[in-house]
Amino acid sequence: MKKTINLLAMSSILMFASALKVNAETPSLENANNATEVKFTYSRDDLVPMPLPKIPINEETKLQETLTVEDLKKLASITEEQQWRELTKKVIRYQRQLLTNNKSISLNEAIELAIEKNPTIQENKYDVLASIWRIRAETRRWLPTIDLELDTVGYYKAQLYVNSRNPNNPNDGNGSAVSYSSNYFQGAPVASISWDAFDPERGPSIMIEKTAEQRDKILLNYSLRSLLVDVYQSFTEIEIILEQINAYSELVSLEIAIADAIFDVYENGLTSIAEVTKWRAQTYSTITQLIGYYQRLDNAYARFSRVIGSDEYFPAQPSDNEVYLEKWPLSLDESIAKAKKENERIKSAYLNSKISELKSQRLIDSYLPTVTLTASAGNYTINGVYEAPLYQSAPILPTTDQKTQNPIYQIYAGLTFEFDGGINLARAKAEEMNAKREKYSAVRISNETVESVRNSYNGLVNQTINLEATERSVENAAISLIVYKQRFIAGISDTTPFIQALNLYTTSIISRSTVKTNLIRDYVNLLRATATWPKSFEISLNQAIKRVMSSKN
Repeated sequence: MKKTINLLAMSSILMFASALKVNAETPSLENANNATEVKFTYSRDDLVPMPLPKIPINEETKLQETLTVEDLKKLASITEEQQWRELTKKVIRYQRQLLTNNKSISLNEAIELAIEKNPTIQENKYDVLASIWRIRAETRRWLPTIDLELDTVGYYKAQLYVNSRNPNNPNDGNGSAVSYSSNYFQGAPVASISWDAFDPERGPSIMIEKTAEQRDKILLNYSLRSLLVDVYQSFTEIEIILEQINAYSELVSLEIAIADAIFDVYENGLTSIAEVTKWRAQTYSTITQLIGYYQRLDNAYARFSRVIGSDEYFPAQPSDNEVYLEKWPLSLDESIAKAKKENERIKSAYLNSKISELKSQRLIDSYLPTVTLTASAGNYTINGVYEAPLYQSAPILPTTDQKTQNPIYQIYAGLTFEFDGGINLARAKAEEMNAKREKYSAVRISNETVESVRNSYNGLVNQTINLEATERSVENAAISLIVYKQRFIAGISDTTPFIQALNLYTTSIISRSTVKTNLIRDYVNLLRATATWPKSFEISLNQAIKRVMSSKN
């Protein structure tokens, strides 16, 4: 949607400062609980006018006492300057390329989309599922093993006839020496069942996998919360940049109009070329800054696409005009205590230490004997003609069948003991060292988390105050800009104080943007460090976990 603006009317300039509003009581440096919600309000329609050279003039411009309507039309026109036209055309093409295919999305929709598509979440999900199956595998070591052997089962048919006569002298020798025929079925199936009544490594192995599952579930929670704050930060970054684009778009429109007017005055011989070039330099500088913000918006879109897990470019257009930062409910000491108790990275480090301790115990237990109970049953069977003799004088096949049954039943206990020369003992010591290292790692992470909580908490307090100060700065800078613009139009002053007022205004809106960015950063870092899930979001952490674990991805 295009939005017509009157660049030279006072109401237009006042609109500069209205892109962001803050409703807040005076916060206390001692207790952040006094800080109320911070509301960001921006207009999605105040983008670069389409096209920039066409600046509409409405009837309000007639109120200007020092210029006629025709003068104002000249002031707003840049058609006489080809360089402005070409440059603004490039800016417009860049803007259209960036904003044409915007996709409207709310913050909650972005969070749900990220939960569904982000690959990191899916990685952690399958880590949890793998841990569950490893627990089942180790637990099934309590079940007996069954072995069935059928190697000697088969049907056999053979005939052997050996003639002992001398081949060179048939009269030597007495004929057949060994001759027989076989035609029978043989089977010797053996079934056995074994159970390790005492397995010293079984218990530690099960506990290792259960602890690993607990750790992986905690890391899944951490990934979900990290994803939430990443989406929140990326989403608000887009909003802040859009606000900057709104402000700089109006500034560019104003500066182009003024630059063209100064050039018109110069052509009439009423000012020097220095004034023209000075203002042109200012205008080009602002255009450069505007293009820089478009580049930042492009980068923010790419970052947002990665965060939500989209393999395609996702130019998000926030569908809400307001985003709230919830009032932080805890004091500094309460925030630190919550972080120490609930931060998943700290918990994960302690669980890794516990896993190393269990691995060490399992390696030591491997030197204990394993007691195995075994029962087996077998039956050796022959059914048919088995090596029946053949006679030399008149060989015939015997017709006598042989049936043999030889069942065997066994029950016994076995004791297995293995000594590897101390290899596992050395490995156990290594795992003990790993356990100690993980404990110190947990302490380090805890200290880093406490530092992050302190910095973020104090930053949240300070940036809330700074935001109010920068808002006042923007408001006063806008008033100053109005005054010096009117003085310049009236011919009371040259461009120098006007440019100074303009620079003051641009500095103030940049400062406001920086404060907002820092405020969001401190807020999300506090959420991350204290393991907090904002209540304002439509989906809860438990719902998010259920959705992830039940997905078919």
